[in-house]
Amino acid sequence: MIQNFCPSIVLLSLLVSTTALGQEDYGYSLVRIVRAHPGEPSKPTIVLPKPFALHTTGNFEWASRAEYYVYVSGPKREAKGVEIRWPGVKVAAVIVGDKRLGLSREGDQVRVDIPVRHGRLADLKGVAQDAWNTLEVWSFHHENNLQIQVPHNDPDRAAGVYVRQPWVASQAQSALNFVFAGREVLRDWKLHYELAAEEKSFVELMGFETNNPLHGDAPAHWHLSIFWPDKRQTRNAVMCIPHFYMDDSGGVISNGFSTYGPPAKGAPSKWHQSDLGPGEPALYKDRSGKVRMAITIRKDGGIDLGLDAKTVSYSILPDEDGATILRRGNPWRRVRVEDDVQQGVMTVTVTSPANGNKKPRVEVHRYDPLTGKQKEEAPIPIAHRGLLRHAPENTLPAFAACLELGMGFELDIRTTKDGQLVVLHDDSVARTTNGPAQSVREMTLAELKRLDAGSWFDDAFAEVRIPTLEEILSLVAERKRGRTIIALNVKDLTRKGESELVTLVEKYKLLEESFAFDQSEAMSRRLKKLNPAFRIGRNIDRQSIDARVEEGLVDCFLLTSTPTANEVSRLRQRGKQVLFNYAGSGAARRNKESWKQAANAGIDGLLTDFPLECRAVWREVDTRP
Repeated sequence: MIQNFCPSIVLLSLLVSTTALGQEDYGYSLVRIVRAHPGEPSKPTIVLPKPFALHTTGNFEWASRAEYYVYVSGPKREAKGVEIRWPGVKVAAVIVGDKRLGLSREGDQVRVDIPVRHGRLADLKGVAQDAWNTLEVWSFHHENNLQIQVPHNDPDRAAGVYVRQPWVASQAQSALNFVFAGREVLRDWKLHYELAAEEKSFVELMGFETNNPLHGDAPAHWHLSIFWPDKRQTRNAVMCIPHFYMDDSGGVISNGFSTYGPPAKGAPSKWHQSDLGPGEPALYKDRSGKVRMAITIRKDGGIDLGLDAKTVSYSILPDEDGATILRRGNPWRRVRVEDDVQQGVMTVTVTSPANGNKKPRVEVHRYDPLTGKQKEEAPIPIAHRGLLRHAPENTLPAFAACLELGMGFELDIRTTKDGQLVVLHDDSVARTTNGPAQSVREMTLAELKRLDAGSWFDDAFAEVRIPTLEEILSLVAERKRGRTIIALNVKDLTRKGESELVTLVEKYKLLEESFAFDQSEAMSRRLKKLNPAFRIGRNIDRQSIDARVEEGLVDCFLLTSTPTANEVSRLRQRGKQVLFNYAGSGAARRNKESWKQAANAGIDGLLTDFPLECRAVWREVDTRP
């Protein structure tokens, strides 16, 4: 019996009641509380401020071996200071959507601010789908006109139907192999490009999830779907969504083929369901009713793909060790996916039988193991005080160059006599300006702005001024290219300055891309209190790693010894950002082997005086294992 009918979900948002029932300003969120160590399912005590409420009926709460989730409703704002008490269980993270919320710990108690932001209260009578992404640990590997959604299924997170049956290890593995084999086929076939050029369609490859009891995504299956959306009228959309159901070995045995449309003349599209077995082709028809692709299940558990039911252009054949792709009947590619859901590392290996499977193409995808959110493929060079060997340190030109090159940077924060935050390394302005041997604390911002901070380096930088922190953060928000890392080295900050620092980082939406370090532990705690999402960094030696993890205050570990893969992996499991602090101008800080070793360990970034040279070394070799 087919328990899953995914197409209904596609239109669910159109069908859910939008009646506010007099509570227009109320909504809901789904909160996931993750245990540090899996164990017997249990639930914590959660104390919410009024008027927020928990919803614990039906599947609106669930406890698995690894976590507990529950729906929260109330005004659309943050529920401040929510208390979580879980005797005998250490809370590793609290998640809403794909975000880890900032935590504060007081003994066994955790406090957290929970955002309530989805839908209306009446929606909780349905399936509250807007909040499902809190549960869904997916990573996305989209390409042009090809959407790839990869579930990261963990037996300790299993919920709903998947805890009432033996764990589906073979099917979960096979679905990954099928999805990435399908990607190889489409890259070669280019059918998705042709369809998109004609009718603005897209193709989607997707596996199944095991940790959302509100979505009965069972039996185990995978999808290769085509969508012809109509932004103006859903009634004119066309969708072809197969459910390739698998047996215990991971072979495909049936297809619950759901189609929406094509519309008949003068009538809207309708859903149609076909249950297809081996030898029965699923015909993908466009708006005109023309067959654009056919997929037929083979007796050996594989599938055949062609432009119609009579032709076979490609075949995908699964086995215990991966999937083999036939092109026009001949072995062409072999795909194997290994997903370490504990570490958050997925490896895709593609080989060619024609050359004896030599020279494999290996992709390593890193993701947050609790959210699926992908990490960068390569570490980011973090330029110490900007490109200080090519422009005057801690100035707008030095930082702008980093942003143009897709790098991060480190800067130094000091406070002026009139309480303004400026960027300068030394307490005295003498070394890097034309000013006297006078402390920044003894000068106003106006006085500092009259100094030349560039000529000492080169006449080409004459009249460059000491920047304010806000000028730098504004520059980052405006000119960053993709992901970056901004290391905020706190040199001198007043209590008022602490609040200003947090406010500026919030203003320019850089909470996820920056962290403050070198401040006292007391200041770190005050910064966290101002905003739990404000990130704290710390220089940490090898012997202190475990203690700092257990302390729970540090978000970004600046390791002072060349990191090992084991150290990085352990920290990643705890959701920490891992950097190697290798800043300094001496020859010892220009060791190419150290750069390579750190990158191979899987770090997120490396703080260095030689970012250009470091990146060049990383380009010479494949630095990701």
